[in-house]
Amino acid sequence: MTGPNELIERARELGVKLREQSAQRLLAYLDAVLEENQHINVTAIRDREEAIPRHLLDSLTLVQVWESLNQEHSPGNILDLGTGGGFPAAPLAVAWPASRVVAIDGTGKKIALVQRCLQQAEILNVEPIQSRGADLPKTHPEMRQHFDLAVARAVGAADKLLRELTPLVASGGTILLMKGAEIPREKLEAAQTTAEKLNLVIHPKKLIEVSGQDPRSVLVFQRR
Repeated sequence: MTGPNELIERARELGVKLREQSAQRLLAYLDAVLEENQHINVTAIRDREEAIPRHLLDSLTLVQVWESLNQEHSPGNILDLGTGGGFPAAPLAVAWPASRVVAIDGTGKKIALVQRCLQQAEILNVEPIQSRGADLPKTHPEMRQHFDLAVARAVGAADKLLRELTPLVASGGTILLMKGAEIPREKLEAAQTTAEKLNLVIHPKKLIEVSGQDPRSVLVFQRR
C-alpha cells in the first residue's frame, strides 16, 4: 500500500515538493473520501491505489502548470469550481499551505462530505461552500474579483466555465481548466471566442502526464 514516502517520490516526478506531513495529510484525506464514498457517491474510483494517481497526483499537476507560468509565489486565494469530492481543492491546499482555498459545489451532500474529510485530515485552509459558480458573486459579493487562481476539473464546457469564473478572478489572475488530452476543435474554438469576448489572455495549452495515466490538457487563461 502506498505510503507517504512513495507519494513524496511520485509527486517529485511531477516537480512538486511534499513534506512527509503533507503527504500524510493527502493520504488521510483520500482515505476519508473513499470511506465516505461507500455511503455517498462522489467518485467512481473505489480502489485506493487507483485513486492516488487519478485524484491526488492529477490534482497536483496544477502546481506544475502554475509554476510553468513563471509565477514566483503560490497563489494567495484559490477557487475550485465543482469540487466534487474535494479535488483538486484539498491537494492544492496541502501543496500550498499559505494559500486560502474556496471549494464550491452545487450539491450540499458533497460539500458536507468534503468538510468532514478536511477535518479528519486536519486540512485547515479550505472553505467548502455550497454554490454554483454563477451564483457566487451574488451570494458572496466579497469574492468578486477575489481569486488569484481559479480551477475547474472536467466539470463542463470550457466556454461556460470561463463565463462563470472570470467575474471571480482578480486582475492578473489565472484560470486553469483541466480537460482530456484531445479537446474537440469546436469546443476549443468556442472557449477561445469566449475568452476574447471576456478580454482574457489565452496562453498555450499545457499537456500534463501522470505516470501510468492518460495525458491531460490544461487550458490556461489570464485576466488582464
